Amino acid sequence: MDGIVQVDQNLYIFLLICGLRRVKDPLYLLDVFSEWHQEDSRVHLIIVGPPADPAFAKEVEEKVKR
Repeated sequence: MDGIVQVDQNLYIFLLICGLRRVKDPLYLLDVFSEWHQEDSRVHLIIVGPPADPAFAKEVEEKVKR
């Protein structure tokens, strides 16, 4: 992971605290925040929580890498 680069700008960081499982649908948020980040690179989503569904957590992790 590259991290968040800050160069003399305000950052907008959204923190999602949840156990990663399909029912909470964090993949929807990833898509929305990805589009928003493309429009404004100051916007970031951070997901923190245990992998409640390990297979789904891996799917989320792979999508974040893309």
